[in-house]
Amino acid sequence: MEIRTFQQDDFEEIITLWGLCPLIQTDRDPEADIERKMLSGADLFLVAEMAGEVVGTIMGGYDGYQGSAYYLAVHPEYRGRGIANALISRLEKN
Repeated sequence: MEIRTFQQDDFEEIITLWGLCPLIQTDRDPEADIERKMLSGADLFLVAEMAGEVVGTIMGGYDGYQGSAYYLAVHPEYRGRGIANALISRLEKN
């Protein structure tokens, strides 16, 4: 498994993953959330990838005082493998 920052090529695959998890809420626009993240703190948008497939995500924020995590997702077929823990650990280090 590789954990890396978001790349624009990941966009559609991530939206699909968030739909599977399900993280997409009717009052939120996940595409707009991604676009906003790219403008501020893009280094805190992490993707877990296995064999070329996006299997997990986490989007972090930091206001100088406290951190937060959003869109923590792991593909249902890959759960129980420590992917969420690895994403959180990596986010904490960033």
